[in-house]
Amino acid sequence: MTCRTLSATALLAIGVATAAAPTVLRAQSIAPKQQVLSIQPISSIVGFYSAEYERVVGVSTTLGIGASYLDEFLGDDGNDNPHYFSTEGKFRFYPGAQPLTGFSFGGTIGYTRVSDEQASFCDVGGCTSSRESASGPSVGFQLDYSWLLGKNQNFAVSLGAGGKRLFISDDDTNATLAYPTARISVGIAF
Repeated sequence: MTCRTLSATALLAIGVATAAAPTVLRAQSIAPKQQVLSIQPISSIVGFYSAEYERVVGVSTTLGIGASYLDEFLGDDGNDNPHYFSTEGKFRFYPGAQPLTGFSFGGTIGYTRVSDEQASFCDVGGCTSSRESASGPSVGFQLDYSWLLGKNQNFAVSLGAGGKRLFISDDDTNATLAYPTARISVGIAF
């Protein structure tokens, strides 16, 4: 090799390394996120409030807790006043080994209370009512896809679907109730 070829090769290598350096430094300056705190803002429009906390516990796994509250169903006719409160622990597995981003699946286990206001007696003076409630454990399964967005990857967005089974009981009845679940969550990753 000639001195001129060697000098050109060295200058090219220095140029490539210099151009790549900001990209490498930028990628290294964003620390991996370990936690997400999120809510479901769209469902709150219809009176269903939900919040969740998720924390990385392994290379591909997270644990979390969540709580949901339904005050009234949209379009309630006023004859009753249903309430739903649920709290649960959540486990998610991320097959891509990047917790908090990408596809995940997992399970939930928790406790749910359902109550309903019933008119019990009506006369000329008005109606009296009583609240009936049932509660018990719940189990569920979820499929989710999550993104960490923004310059510092601290804006979290998740879409999910799954199912849940309630094992509720009251003084008179033991029953199970199964239903599908869906979520669109936004939050902060830190």
